[in-house]
Amino acid sequence: MKTIYNFLIMQQIRLGFVLSLIFFVLALPACKEDEEEIINIAWKNNHAKGIIVPLGLLPGDDSVHQLLHIRLENNQINMLGDYSIKDKTVLFQPLVPLSRGYSYEVLYRNKLIGRISVPVDANARTPKLVAVYPSRDTVPENLLKMYFQFSAPMREGEALQHIFLLDEHNNTLNGTFLDLNSELWNEERTVLTLWLDPGRIKRDLIPNRKMGNPLQKGKYYTLIVSDQWKNTEGKTLEQSLSRKLFVGARDDESPQPQTWQLQLPKSATTTPLSIKAGESLDYFLLAETISIADVNNNKVAGTLSIKAKERNIAFTPSQPWKAGRYYLRVSANLEDLAGNNINRPFDRDIIKEREKKETQFFEKELRIE
Repeated sequence: MKTIYNFLIMQQIRLGFVLSLIFFVLALPACKEDEEEIINIAWKNNHAKGIIVPLGLLPGDDSVHQLLHIRLENNQINMLGDYSIKDKTVLFQPLVPLSRGYSYEVLYRNKLIGRISVPVDANARTPKLVAVYPSRDTVPENLLKMYFQFSAPMREGEALQHIFLLDEHNNTLNGTFLDLNSELWNEERTVLTLWLDPGRIKRDLIPNRKMGNPLQKGKYYTLIVSDQWKNTEGKTLEQSLSRKLFVGARDDESPQPQTWQLQLPKSATTTPLSIKAGESLDYFLLAETISIADVNNNKVAGTLSIKAKERNIAFTPSQPWKAGRYYLRVSANLEDLAGNNINRPFDRDIIKEREKKETQFFEKELRIE
């Protein structure tokens, strides 16, 4: 009897093992199918480049380009981007890159089929506001634009939530900066150009007549940049900025390169060519518009340094100067803080300006001995 009992027990164990094995084998495809139907992030060099949606979540054979949409969570605007189908998945690559710390909704035929979040990079460095230009604290009444330079790429579309001006009574000023649908960033998203409203600066336009100039001569303002602004890795700024600005007189005169004071270097040295402009100029345009050419019209290689609150420029050659003739060239696109360029002032009489002869650049001969 005991032998028969042991035999039956062993048979049950073997049968249970076989049934478990069959269940495991049958469950494998189901688990694999579930894994394949999970929405994922497409990564490249530690950056979220897109969202991967399995075709199994998109029933029907309609065009996914028309029926599949991605948008920020709690936002009604669909993101623009490119869709491509490969290996039973749809890859959505947005026109504006995905940002860490944000959640995104995936909709098919206007129905929510999933959400996915881009995680914050715990190892990312805390971003810093490196500089604000103009760097001087006294600005013209018709100041046209400001630059904000960061140590890391920042989130787009949030600038006016984190940058604002206070008046002398610490009241926030509305409508000071131009609110653009697409913010003006450099390719790396580390430099933001923020315009003060040109319609309020030009004195013959209706916004100026109704609301006046954004800044008023003789008044103090406080520029604020909030430390709650996040970079693309989801990290907030290291610290906020609070800076006092005093508003001086209007500047309606074009830059005059012919009046700049030059200090020439000696040949056989790499001493910088020193230029004193006498007024603060547009920081980033300075680097793009000033160059030195030799007698054969070849551009001299070197480094341009901007100093003294954007009033002085120093050009250091890569190789020692050779004795002879050189040419200082300044593109007509160079602007001062009020947007006046070499050819014409920003706030100008268009009819009179048509009669003026324009030039592509200013040129001055230099002799190095």
